[in-house]
Amino acid sequence: MKYDCDMICDLLPLYIDNACSEASGKAVEEHLAECESCTSLYNDMKKAETDIGQEIKEIQKERDNVIKTQAKYFKRRSAYAGSIIGAIFGLPILICLIVNLSTGAGLTWFFIVLAAMSIPASLTIVPLMATEKKTLKTFGSFFASLLTLLGVCCIYSGGTWFFIAASAILIPASLILVPMIAPKNKGLWTLGAFTFSLLLLLAVCSISSGGTWFFIAAAGVILGLTVIFAPFIVRSEPVAKRLGDHKGLALVIAYTAAYLLIMLTIGFSTRSADFARIAFAYSVPAIAYLWTMYLVLSRRKWNKLLKFAGAVLVSSLFYFFSDTVVVLLLGRGIWFPKFDFTSMDMASIEQSTSWAVLILGVIISAITGFAGLRRQKKDNDKKDQ
Repeated sequence: MKYDCDMICDLLPLYIDNACSEASGKAVEEHLAECESCTSLYNDMKKAETDIGQEIKEIQKERDNVIKTQAKYFKRRSAYAGSIIGAIFGLPILICLIVNLSTGAGLTWFFIVLAAMSIPASLTIVPLMATEKKTLKTFGSFFASLLTLLGVCCIYSGGTWFFIAASAILIPASLILVPMIAPKNKGLWTLGAFTFSLLLLLAVCSISSGGTWFFIAAAGVILGLTVIFAPFIVRSEPVAKRLGDHKGLALVIAYTAAYLLIMLTIGFSTRSADFARIAFAYSVPAIAYLWTMYLVLSRRKWNKLLKFAGAVLVSSLFYFFSDTVVVLLLGRGIWFPKFDFTSMDMASIEQSTSWAVLILGVIISAITGFAGLRRQKKDNDKKDQ
């Protein structure tokens, strides 16, 4: 024989499990065609493997049956417990109904009791009766029963505050239920639902109070949420894929658009002839600073020290010249802060602070910029080598 029986016996377990190489498999097949004892051993091993596989299947089947039996048992126990708790909650409701009818009051405050009892029932009965998604169904039924109670109380008291209370309830509901419902991108869906519910609350409050301040408040909310959450939004997976390497640009555009939105809403609300000129004068330095900082920080060829130096220099220059630009755009001529560290009045202190910030910023940017250039030169030399 070409191959030794001991070697083939060592390879048989791997051959049966299809875990050996192609060359080893051919060697085993050639040997089995010539050797009866190895062939007999191979058949015995295959039969034993088949028997073990069958036993494993039977064990798995028995395990599944035990699990199903236990699941049915606990479901019955949960349903039984839920029925008992439901009967306990139903007893005071029935008593209130009898008392309400016997006193001749009709079905008035009975509905308030009924709606109130549905709140603890949603927190106890629903988790016991629900077979899947217990948390979602529990919170959903809780918010539904809470809205029902508010509606019944509003109708019974003859008030008009239900929509305000209901829209306020939607805010925590959006933060709790939406993450459970959304299959993916939970953060984006939750933020969107929260923003919508918050704007809805502002709109309902504005309409109920007869005010016209909704658009200013909504623009302020959008600006605040943009400042806080826009960096997280542009880094989220679906948005980041679309933006690619333009996340910083999208962020600056979002900040600019939110700022312009609130300025426009204030302008339309005040209807002042001078507002556009004043808003333009004060907005130009702010928007220019934002875009200049973006241009500095988005320089890919600059290292961190150079970007830091550029950011410090830009910040100190804008801090010093912002008032100059505002005064010039307002048509009041050219004005610069006075270099006077002897006077102690508030205006002199502010102007002296502007000079101090400018001088300190130029010094820091010069030092860090020089260090950044040296480091960048060293890095370039290493790459050339």
